[in-house]
Amino acid sequence: MKLLTRGLPVLLLSCMVVGANAQNISEDEGILSKKEYARYLGFGVGTTYQSFYDEVLSSKRYDKIGVAACISNTKINDVKYTELMFQGSMLNMERKSDELVDQKIKYYKAFMDYRHMYKLAVLDENIYDVRAGALFSTLFGHRYAPELANTGNVYEYAISVGLTGKVAREQTFSGRRGHLIWDLSIPFFTNTSRPSYMNVSEGVGPTNKALTQMFANNTITAFGKYMRINSRLHILYPLKNGNKLKFTYQWDYYTMKGGSGEKVYTAEHTFMLNYQFNY
Repeated sequence: MKLLTRGLPVLLLSCMVVGANAQNISEDEGILSKKEYARYLGFGVGTTYQSFYDEVLSSKRYDKIGVAACISNTKINDVKYTELMFQGSMLNMERKSDELVDQKIKYYKAFMDYRHMYKLAVLDENIYDVRAGALFSTLFGHRYAPELANTGNVYEYAISVGLTGKVAREQTFSGRRGHLIWDLSIPFFTNTSRPSYMNVSEGVGPTNKALTQMFANNTITAFGKYMRINSRLHILYPLKNGNKLKFTYQWDYYTMKGGSGEKVYTAEHTFMLNYQFNY
């Protein structure tokens, strides 16, 4: 829970910053599609700080600073907004320990978020552009600790549907019209799974593979065994050629229960530069 409490102040700060600086978006630069959508194909890379506490691997928290990358496709007009984003990272996580063995865990994380939103007639539409809608999300995590026999190979996944929303405001940067945007996404109904055999001696055996156990113990839950919060703050800067630069801070937190009840808590803070090609 420490990971959640450390991230909540950042989330609330993001809300206050955008609430004070958001304004209506008017996409009138660059190429528009036949249906008058502004479309952007984005490629991003940045620095990520990630930490996790996994009860089946260790009683200590692991963390690391590394690199994350993403690819996205965004469509927006005066009424509708859609975004499909893939993001991934691979880090050699470390822990603070007095033990002689400096244990490291390889952590692979990837997720896909699809956001489909419509404009809402709330607040002052001359100042705020508020949109809300549905979220479809998939998440995959793999932690590998070669020092831990039988229990050091952890796979987990989550396939979710939920709600998402964003608020934005036009902002001038050095004479060019950009935007400040904050969005929040929370899954509510999820198909999720983690293996059940880990750290349970009677479950360890040659036939109990991590991937097999993961899919054998999948379950559908509603904000119970799996909870995820994704909050992002963007600065969108337009270029003269119609493309855009997007500077993003992302806080992503999730907790998940295993098949035997063991929990994992993970959090990430990511700063990313995204180049968006208008097409």
